[in-house]
Parts: sequence; C-alpha cells; structure tokens
Amino acid sequence: LSNQGATKTNIASGELQRDQLRYVAEAGIAHATFQLSQSTNCDDYTDVPSTQLGAGSYTASITPTSSSPVTVTATGTLARGAETIVRRHGLKVYDSSGFQRITLQPGA
Repeated sequence: LSNQGATKTNIASGELQRDQLRYVAEAGIAHATFQLSQSTNCDDYTDVPSTQLGAGSYTASITPTSSSPVTVTATGTLARGAETIVRRHGLKVYDSSGFQRITLQPGA
C-alpha cells in the first residue's frame, strides 16, 4: 500500500507542476497580447523580458516584429528549473492610432 501511495503522490505532484508551468506560460501570452493591444501602430513590437510570477517566471517573444498577424511564443519556467513553451499563431494586431479614446468617470 505504501508503494501505491507514493506512486499516486508522484503522479499528482507531476500534474501540479505541469499545470503550474502552463499557467505561467499562459501569463506570458496574456502579457504579450496586452502589450500588442497597446501598440499605436503595426511595427516595432518588443518582446516581454523575464517577468516573475509567483514561484516561476516567463518570457515572451513576438514574431514578426511588425505587421499582422503575429506569433507569440512564451516560455514558462518554475523555480525548480522545469520549463514549457506555449505558442499562439495568427494573432491579429490593429492600428489603434485612429481611434478616439474616451475616459469615463463616475459622478455628475
């Protein structure tokens, strides 16, 4: 029984690590996507540098660095050294320089 318990614990631990890695890498995708949404033109995209998130960190790169659509590749790394890569292909980037921005404030 103790061998079975240890095996199940190891499996659960591996699944937890896999999920943590995925969440950290997905945060990198979200960070890069947000950064793209703030772009006022469709060129000179910058990569996301190493960013700490809990016990892990992520980086993200955007290719190509201009035009649309783009591919975002994020690498999630845990403190113990485990690493995973997540990619999103075909993300569209829109030129928001012509949009009128409106600030809404509560009150009278």
